[in-house]
Amino acid sequence: MNRAYSRKESRIPLTICIIVFLVTFFLNNDLEIGYIFNYAFVAAFIGLSLVFDRKLRFSKITLAYSFLTAIVVIFSFLPNSIMDPESNNHAISVVIFFLCCALSLPGAKELRRAERILIFSALIMSIYILLVKSFPNLYWNYIYPHLSSYTQNQALTLMRSYNYGVPIGGSANYADYILALGLFICLGKTFSGYTKEKDVKINIILSIAFIIGMVIQNRRSELISTVLTLIIMYSLSVNIRYIEYKRFRRVMGAIVVIIVGIVFMYSRGMLDRYISTIIGLSKNGGGIEEVGNGRIALWNDAFQKFKSSPLIGIGWNQFRANNDLPYMQGINVHNDYLQWLCETGIVGFILISMPTFYLWIKTSKWCHWLFKNRVNHSNEAMSYALISFGIQTFFLIMHFMDPCFYKLIFWPMFSLSLIMYNRSIYIEKQSNCIQNV
Repeated sequence: MNRAYSRKESRIPLTICIIVFLVTFFLNNDLEIGYIFNYAFVAAFIGLSLVFDRKLRFSKITLAYSFLTAIVVIFSFLPNSIMDPESNNHAISVVIFFLCCALSLPGAKELRRAERILIFSALIMSIYILLVKSFPNLYWNYIYPHLSSYTQNQALTLMRSYNYGVPIGGSANYADYILALGLFICLGKTFSGYTKEKDVKINIILSIAFIIGMVIQNRRSELISTVLTLIIMYSLSVNIRYIEYKRFRRVMGAIVVIIVGIVFMYSRGMLDRYISTIIGLSKNGGGIEEVGNGRIALWNDAFQKFKSSPLIGIGWNQFRANNDLPYMQGINVHNDYLQWLCETGIVGFILISMPTFYLWIKTSKWCHWLFKNRVNHSNEAMSYALISFGIQTFFLIMHFMDPCFYKLIFWPMFSLSLIMYNRSIYIEKQSNCIQNV
């Protein structure tokens, strides 16, 4: 048995720590609480783990992640990079959550608690989003006056100018990341059969609530990526030899409910932005640029900058600081692959993309192997493998449309996906189902 997995589970609940960080960190913008407290909270748990567990759990997966971490940190502090507070916070976040991944091997009880915290938080966010959309005066009269000036400005811009849902943590997309993670957990457990019969309906109801919340938020990139990811997850989990038609009927029933919900939201004017997207795409000429909210201009500018320094790039975060679009200063490329090329050149693109795709391919193969002969493997192992695959696939799609790699929320979610992958392998090792991974 691989020594990395022969050690006992970690005692310090770093996975719960990551979830608490995820569901509270960006609320700081709403309440004007310094980020240093959140980092100190996670760092304290890492310190406790180093004292009491004293185990860095290295495997091929963790080593690949350590390589990605090292590359990002090195690029963040090269002489041609922009070493501003945002970039420094990003580098700190990368290191902290890599350590969480390397130190954590949670038990089933810890993971269940972490999932409950996340799902409860996602449900509260979904209900909040729906209430604000249905009763906007409640927000403007009783909530808005108590928020930070930053979030107030964001609310005015996002809700009134762009018809987004309510900003949480001063962000239009933060809630969508939490809701997407809730979906991957609920449906990953359902697709893998790691859910009691009585809990399947609850998971489906929760999933519908999360999707409705994402639709109301009016963020197209996150919704498209989430739906595509769920389709891929379901396709990967289905094996025609062991297909359960009862489960298939439930999924089809959920789709019918979603369609009814979409009709209802359309009647209430909640889908106007999606309709305008379809209309925009049908136009000639400027329709695509209008739908993309300036993405075409950003991509073109990034490509021109890449051509000026194709080998090593213009420097980490230089595009955000010095793009040639006066009306988009301080904005990333909104295509991570293109931004890696622009800022780190061909060399950096290869160094970043290699571990990223290696981790996804490794997880994909592991999922395929488990579900190919699902009757011989643990439903729990399949569940965590599928959730890990879902999170990574979501980000691979999002990299095309949004600067998720440059968001602080990316790293705790990415680390969580690898922790779940490691947990899946650990379970299979414990049941002696495999000899080498």
